[in-house]
Amino acid sequence: MPKKHAGKAAQSHERQRSEVLLEAMRDDIKRVAEGHGSLERRFDTVDQRFDAVDRRIDDTQRALTSAVTALTAEIRALKQQIGALQQAVLELRAEVRTIGGHLDAHLQQAHAT
Repeated sequence: MPKKHAGKAAQSHERQRSEVLLEAMRDDIKRVAEGHGSLERRFDTVDQRFDAVDRRIDDTQRALTSAVTALTAEIRALKQQIGALQQAVLELRAEVRTIGGHLDAHLQQAHAT
């Protein structure tokens, strides 16, 4: 019966070894799960930050689009006003030339007499 006893001892030793290995595996799995949870929380934080940055970018983009639209309208209005002023200056020049021509003619008549 020594073989039977030796077989049971070997099985018992193998079982203890398996239990130690299983316990070590449980510890490893627990550490991996805890690390995963920690990483998941960090990713959630990063996602929240990215969402906040995205919102700020969207808000900034809307504000800039609005400002560009307003400035474009103001530039168009200024161009129209400049065009009107240029036309008025041209008309004034023509009137000054006409008046100058009349004065020259008047002065020449006055000198002639």
